[in-house]
Amino acid sequence: MSAYRLLIWALLPAAATALAVAQTGEDPYRQAMAQCEEAKQKGDFPAMAAAIRQALKQMPQGDFRAKVGRIFKPPAGEVYARVESPRGELGCYLLSDGSDTPARFHWRAPSFANLQALPTMARGGLVADMVAVLGSIDIVLGDVDR
Repeated sequence: MSAYRLLIWALLPAAATALAVAQTGEDPYRQAMAQCEEAKQKGDFPAMAAAIRQALKQMPQGDFRAKVGRIFKPPAGEVYARVESPRGELGCYLLSDGSDTPARFHWRAPSFANLQALPTMARGGLVADMVAVLGSIDIVLGDVDR
């Protein structure tokens, strides 16, 4: 389940059932049709505006941003943090020696890992099917090219 859907489930359980689309079948055409149906359901702008208003009413008051100075010096050491993004796991690796410039900083984009499934998905198919198979993976080529 994507982070967007989890947010909808957490804030608006009634609205989440309206956005859910059942995907039947595993071929790229059915996946594309399910994505189009989700886009149509999400395009109900008056309902979306009401859902946003309801979520804003439930949001606690006060500051929601951390107060960080212009120069941030992380403590010496290494850390890997990850979060679930709509396309998969997004990771961030930071290696610091205690100065204001990290020794190593790397983003792990989910699209590169998702692209590894392409040979398995394309096996036995036609060359003409490659566009649909690649589209069903829903990658961002800028993430792959890092």
